[in-house]
Amino acid sequence: MTSDHVDARQNIHVVRQHAEVAEINHGSVTGYSDRYAARVGTRGVRLAWPATIFISAFIEVAFPGRKAGWVVDLLALAAVMATGMALLARTPTPPTSPHGQQSARDSTARGTDQPRTASGEPGVVWTRPGLANQLGNGKQASSPRPPTPVHRQPSRLEYAAVPVFGRGARAHSFPWLTPSRTVPNGIAADRAQVGGLALRAASIVGPGHRCEEPVVPRQDAYRISRDSRNRFALVAVADGLSSGKQSELGANTAVSSAVSLLRDEIEKGVHPKTVDIRWLYSTIAEGMNQQAANRRLSSRDIDAVMIAAVVETPAYDGADAFAWLSWIGDVSAWLLLPNSDVWKFVAGDRKDDSDEMSSNAVTGTLPGTPERVETMAMRVPPGAALALVSDGVGDALASIEAANRYFARAWASPPSATAFLNDVSYDAERFIDDRTAVVVWNDRA
Repeated sequence: MTSDHVDARQNIHVVRQHAEVAEINHGSVTGYSDRYAARVGTRGVRLAWPATIFISAFIEVAFPGRKAGWVVDLLALAAVMATGMALLARTPTPPTSPHGQQSARDSTARGTDQPRTASGEPGVVWTRPGLANQLGNGKQASSPRPPTPVHRQPSRLEYAAVPVFGRGARAHSFPWLTPSRTVPNGIAADRAQVGGLALRAASIVGPGHRCEEPVVPRQDAYRISRDSRNRFALVAVADGLSSGKQSELGANTAVSSAVSLLRDEIEKGVHPKTVDIRWLYSTIAEGMNQQAANRRLSSRDIDAVMIAAVVETPAYDGADAFAWLSWIGDVSAWLLLPNSDVWKFVAGDRKDDSDEMSSNAVTGTLPGTPERVETMAMRVPPGAALALVSDGVGDALASIEAANRYFARAWASPPSATAFLNDVSYDAERFIDDRTAVVVWNDRA
């Protein structure tokens, strides 16, 4: 390539840069002219207001037919002028930015689009820096910086509102997917007061079930209720086995049946401590088998584990609350005493942690082995809390010290329902199962 060709291409490049600067300057001059016209127009409106009001007031007080004295005329003129100045003070002024740039509203009115971020706020307009200073020196202008993208993947910081223990699970920040069939909601939460007992409940589908195909529904379930005299709180938590095709059906059937049957017995005058628990769990299993048969499923397709409790409200301030628990499988109950900084395991089946590996084997299931139900009775002191949880929460309490102590602080007293749900939605590495918790506080401290 000859030097003439090189000079010619450089000249063309310089001409193009001059054209760009001319276009930018033209836009700046046009914008300045528009802003000046808008400013002059606004000033004219502001001057027209007092002139019109003054003339109107003068006509009003100088009308020949009036008989009022000059004092009344002056008062009338002052009143009209005050009204006019009040209206004048409310006249809006077109907003401008600190450097004389048009506001986003001006730009919208002129049909120009302002780049916006994902939150809808005006974005940054990227220009070519130092273009005017580089013209004529043979240097090529720098490349424009790309604008902020409007659509983006949510970052880990946006999930920082939930408690995070350790590095957290990658699946926790993935988009939520929904199953292709009708299933229970992915999130459930409740709060209630039964006499001197405060209740909070929350259940959420685990990160490992919601982030990839095939999407698995929430297999945990809970129910809370009371008797008609408001003397007993009734609680049940169930966890459907992952091996079941529709274990969410089994979990929901189990907790609904448990609470309904316990309430029926109490309404008949049967005290919770005398309820035949083996009969209770056998009846629950029969109902689950019937639900499976109605949908042409086997009992293994709806396998679940469950823990249930009847908690008697304290008779007076400072009295203990009594609780009667029954369970089958790897669900658990935990107790938080007043002024304690840790939750203590009190009931349920704990997983085998031998050889540093947790086993998912369970000792019994519904509807398969209802005869393996276990029971216990306990006291809940004033100011203490009793938690019934699925393994999504129980495993964290048992194996993550920071999580146990965090929940001890957060649940030392009844939180709001939204805060409780937020806590149950915690993020921890390798903890991607569904999680459910129902906590009952003896609120008569």
